[in-house]
Amino acid sequence: MSGSEHKIKGLSFAIITVSDRSSRGEREDRSGPTLKDYLEKRGARVDKMLIVPDEAEKIKETLIGLCDGPEAPEIILTTGGTGVS
Repeated sequence: MSGSEHKIKGLSFAIITVSDRSSRGEREDRSGPTLKDYLEKRGARVDKMLIVPDEAEKIKETLIGLCDGPEAPEIILTTGGTGVS
């Protein structure tokens, strides 16, 4: 087991993909599932995967919602939001 695998093994993650088009169902989210696969192969647990539009307030609401409560993930990763705005 490599050092990086040892450090994330057993941790709970949430993945947020920030994408206007994916949030509207116009484009398949590929980055979220790629991250999930990477993490799970290293022993991490991905409890939630969400897609939100590239809007600051929606991103903020989603992050706060994930952090609030007893089932909050230990780590939240975001991906996307790379288009022209």
